[in-house]
Amino acid sequence: MDKQGLNGSGAAETLRNAAIPVAMRRAPTRTPVARQRTQPRVGFKRKSEPRGRDSQRPRRARSPFPSASLSPRSSTLHPPSLPLFVAIVGGSGAGKTWLAKKLRSALDPDAARLSLDDFYRDCSRLRPERRERMNFDHPRAIDWPVMQEVLDDLRAGRAARLPGYDFKNHCRLAARTSLACKPVVLVDGLWLLHRRSLRRVFDLKIFIDCPARRRRGRRLVRDLRSRGRTRASVLEQLKSTVEPMHDRFVAPQQKWADVVLRHNFGAREIRRLARHLRERLDGLRSTQGGKGA
Repeated sequence: MDKQGLNGSGAAETLRNAAIPVAMRRAPTRTPVARQRTQPRVGFKRKSEPRGRDSQRPRRARSPFPSASLSPRSSTLHPPSLPLFVAIVGGSGAGKTWLAKKLRSALDPDAARLSLDDFYRDCSRLRPERRERMNFDHPRAIDWPVMQEVLDDLRAGRAARLPGYDFKNHCRLAARTSLACKPVVLVDGLWLLHRRSLRRVFDLKIFIDCPARRRRGRRLVRDLRSRGRTRASVLEQLKSTVEPMHDRFVAPQQKWADVVLRHNFGAREIRRLARHLRERLDGLRSTQGGKGA
């Protein structure tokens, strides 16, 4: 080879290839072309989720109000009929009672309201010091059979006799009040969706998602004003039972709700909920020949 040939690019490439064994030579560099994967990658499986009797896959976020075509799941468990039962659930201080009263006013005179707070167990047989140690933020604190009797009476179109509760002494009041059955029955409470048998009663289930800080502030003000509590006792209860029981029993009920309202909901959402209930009520009345509950 002449000197000029060795200086050429072709000769230099020839010498490099000659010095490298065939098995180790690099293939010509190619620009990678993106390929669309047509099959899932082998060896990676989605971890299956435990599916108990009440467990469900996470549901997508719901609209803050129901549409006119909303069909609550409870309507598949029993034929739609009057009265319509509406559950309003959320933590202590979330605004359940406030919402129930607003909806009752918007639906007047076709709505009645009752609260799960009236169904706490009677502790009059216990000594006062033992009553103070009771965990009233656990679902066991409710007299569920009495609650079921009231709902059964209303479902049958009969007036119900509601118990009353003295929260200062943790005792049930002797007198009962009568609640007339209306086409729409609004029920507010902490654990209305906790029991499977009770979930089936409700035609529309609403959950109020409210931040803990706001709930605690409202609970403190309420207990100081109307339940004869001291600030220290309320703060201790919030820490020891209210928040732990909220995380355990109240918050998980959101997965069974048809509607989830954020804490900043207002008049607009109330009007749309009331309109939805009016439309369902009118539809049921028309199918039942105008017969109300």
